[in-house]
Amino acid sequence: MLPGHDFVDRAVAVTDHSPRVLRNLQSLFDHGRLAGTGYVSVLPVDQGIEHSAASVFAANPRYLDPKNIVELAVEGVCNAVASTLGVLGAVSRWYAHKIPRP
Repeated sequence: MLPGHDFVDRAVAVTDHSPRVLRNLQSLFDHGRLAGTGYVSVLPVDQGIEHSAASVFAANPRYLDPKNIVELAVEGVCNAVASTLGVLGAVSRWYAHKIPRP
C-alpha cells in the first residue's frame, strides 16, 4: 500500500481497530513536517535501559533528561517520540498536546 494523505482510510480503517485508535493514528499522520504525506518522522530514543545510558549519551549528557529528548522532537517537527514509558511519562503533562502519541 502506497503512502498518501488518505493512508489511514485505505490501510487501517478497513481493519478492526477502534475509532479511538484510528483517530490517534490519523493525528500522528497529520502532525509534523511530513503531515499529510502518509509518512511519519519518529524520534526513537533508547536511554540504554538494557545496557548503560552513559555509553549512549556520554557525548551529550543533556539528553539524559527526558524534557530535552521531547524538546528535540518538538524542535525537529517530528510526528512522534518513541521511548520508554518512564521517559515519556515524566514529561507527558507538558508535551502531550505538542506531539501526538502513536
